[in-house]
Amino acid sequence: MRPDMPVIRLAAALLLLPTTAFAAEGMPQLDFANKLTLAQVVWGAIIFVVLYLLLSRWALPQVGGVLATRAAAISGDLDTARAAKAKADAAIAELTDATQRARAEASNRRTSRQWLHRPAILANCCGGFGEIGHGMHPFNVNRSKRYQEPDGSTIT
Repeated sequence: MRPDMPVIRLAAALLLLPTTAFAAEGMPQLDFANKLTLAQVVWGAIIFVVLYLLLSRWALPQVGGVLATRAAAISGDLDTARAAKAKADAAIAELTDATQRARAEASNRRTSRQWLHRPAILANCCGGFGEIGHGMHPFNVNRSKRYQEPDGSTIT
């Protein structure tokens, strides 16, 4: 037998001593034969009922009112935000439409080039084609330039 074995047995016996004592008597917290225990249970039940009534009749309805007011405010804010979004969407659609119309009009102006169909302008400009040469005519030079739109597309 090892020399520390009696110490371990003594420690185990001391640890198990309170449990054996309570097992014989029962749990002292639930000893209803004691008048103090009975009084504590009665007062605990009375305090529980009073707190329950206070909370259910006074505090919780106030909390419910605050929650209802907050829900109404949030609903109103969401309606206002939806209206503002619809107004912004309409403004964006109007701006997009105006931009498309302006681009179409600019494209029509560039492609129509009505001044090219007027022989008098061509004849009077710099003495006609003979002085500068056909490939170097100002109107041909302008047509060969590329213009870049803000969105990155090129226009000839």
